[in-house]
Amino acid sequence: MAGQGTPCSAIEGLGPGRPGPPWRGPVGTTKPEVVAMAKRLRRKGPKRGQRSLRVIAAELAAAGHLNERGAPYSPKTIASMLN
Repeated sequence: MAGQGTPCSAIEGLGPGRPGPPWRGPVGTTKPEVVAMAKRLRRKGPKRGQRSLRVIAAELAAAGHLNERGAPYSPKTIASMLN
């Protein structure tokens, strides 16, 4: 059949009953130091409110903590780290 592409079962790590790629998973299990820093940055200080998720992502990037693609973490990823 022309135009069908590669079936999912032929792609490594995507078949039924097979584990996914090894680099994927919750950030908390793969990089606990990043989660700890994000939680520390999110805490309220005595003279300031909570930092925004975007500010936390920028501060993590400035500290050299980037996602698996080498880009700063998205605010949505930061939110999932904090829950």
